[in-house]
Amino acid sequence: MRVSNVKPSIGVLLVVALSGAQTPALRDQRIQDLEVLRSSYVEKTLSLTPERRIRSLQLISELEKRAGALSAAEFQAGIYEVAAMTNNAHDAVSVDNPSARLALRSPFRLIWFPDALVIARAQGPAADLVGGRVTAIEGRTPEQLFAGLRKLCGGTDAYCRWMLPFLIESGGILHALGLAARPDSLRLAVDLPDGRRIERSITLTSAAQMPQPIGGPGRYWLPDSIDAESGKGWRTALAIKSAPLYLRDGEMFFRTVFLKPQNALYIQYRANYDIGGSDIRAFTASAAAEIKARRPRDLIFDLRFNGGGDITTTAGAMREMPKMVSGRTFILVGRYTFSAGIVSAAILKKAAGERAVMVGEEVGDRLRFWSEGERVCLPNSRICVQRTDGMWDLANGCAAEPHCYGDQFVAKIGALTPQIRAPLTAEAYLSGRDPGMEAVVSSIQR
Repeated sequence: MRVSNVKPSIGVLLVVALSGAQTPALRDQRIQDLEVLRSSYVEKTLSLTPERRIRSLQLISELEKRAGALSAAEFQAGIYEVAAMTNNAHDAVSVDNPSARLALRSPFRLIWFPDALVIARAQGPAADLVGGRVTAIEGRTPEQLFAGLRKLCGGTDAYCRWMLPFLIESGGILHALGLAARPDSLRLAVDLPDGRRIERSITLTSAAQMPQPIGGPGRYWLPDSIDAESGKGWRTALAIKSAPLYLRDGEMFFRTVFLKPQNALYIQYRANYDIGGSDIRAFTASAAAEIKARRPRDLIFDLRFNGGGDITTTAGAMREMPKMVSGRTFILVGRYTFSAGIVSAAILKKAAGERAVMVGEEVGDRLRFWSEGERVCLPNSRICVQRTDGMWDLANGCAAEPHCYGDQFVAKIGALTPQIRAPLTAEAYLSGRDPGMEAVVSSIQR
């Protein structure tokens, strides 16, 4: 049999991807993927209760029945829903592999603040909307949209508010859930910073041309240009010159700043692993050396964008650093503080004892959760799901339970509720303020 060398155009490929037109071969591939999802993930992850495991298996069966008719977005949404049945944020879906990504993505990036859904970065037809507050997408308020998407996200509401914008921006997901009229465009209603109200239909663009920054969703907060954005007309809601300390230097994931007026050392961790060419162990050692050299009275650990990683890289030093100062250890946390970032906050709090001061807002997960394990990657779609097998209970400990993992690092810290509440709001972000550091400085001055 002769195989033609003529390749279909991009337009034809997009029409096929968006319309849901399928082939018997694709159906068979999806059936194979769903069997791997069933046997290697649902039947083995430890985070599922017996009742939720049954429901997850039912969801897979429902997907199998429609495997030949599902669009790429409908199939992907189904995988998200299966993983979300765990109600455990670490059982996360990953579409890092280029072949797993949907064909289209919006030309804007969203941040879901406690008081607004904001366009933080934008290009092309959405460039002039940057800094605007989204009041509706496809005629639905942000809260209505959140309710419609919630079944695709396991974990707390705080965690889902930083995860779900990715799905809003991914072409076809809202349409797959019946939340959008079309898979290739979105109707927005936006209140602009100058007071105008704009309603506009935004055509989605090729996802292959979109920047994929290292550092996760928190990177979109920082006004520095992302490498892949260069020369493509991306605009940011916040100007570099007006960015507060915690949002400066987008490519610097770890840093210290000595605050002479407060006699305090500011230590920022935006991740808990080697990233962007930076060695986290080397940085942690240098931070401890700086404490010894400068002898600050207080320490300020900023973990608000520490989305996790490897806690073994920092645990030992974080137990010791609060003991190296005579004053307090301020621990800044927020909804992007996750996994090893949460454990870091717990270790610091326990080490500092009565001299620990939690500042900010609720962290991005419960204190009892499952993590560890390994990725299960579906052989054809290349979508991956994290299978978890390690128990953590930072509040009360889990030593008496099977599969307890976290007690070797820290346990029985009670809570991580901020003693000084300072949420990062849209109002503060857009005006270049940092409520957390303002609260810390005020406390030190008092």
